[in-house]
Amino acid sequence: MRCTLTLRTGEDPHPYAVLDRAARDLAAALVPVPAGILLLGAEHGRDVARLGAMLAVHEAETGLADGTLRIVPVLGTARAVLAAASFADAGPRLAALALDATALAELGLGEAERVQARAMAGLVAAAAGVPMIALARDAVGRLGNA
Repeated sequence: MRCTLTLRTGEDPHPYAVLDRAARDLAAALVPVPAGILLLGAEHGRDVARLGAMLAVHEAETGLADGTLRIVPVLGTARAVLAAASFADAGPRLAALALDATALAELGLGEAERVQARAMAGLVAAAAGVPMIALARDAVGRLGNA
């Protein structure tokens, strides 16, 4: 699956491959080469580091420059929000931090908790030196910038 994201204001949108952290067929998801990976189900910075190692192997095997493929983890669970600080040290492939407010709302979190989650994600993104983006789902469940 693919989605189109804009990570910074004024930047053109780019295609991102959408992967779950349990995805096994990485090569198929990366053809054609996307700008990066939107990592669903990420609950800790280790998930980004693990995918980064897999991407390094893929880049070496396909002749892409090391670090070409960047990662945008999606915080969409209570566990991910509680471990948000771990993403600040997830590694150089971290391109942005995304917050899936729809997923958090589906957990039954109230507005105050969702505001706190946004604040936590914003602080972590600032600490990592990357943008924080808000995601939204359209009527058929596709992800994109809110």
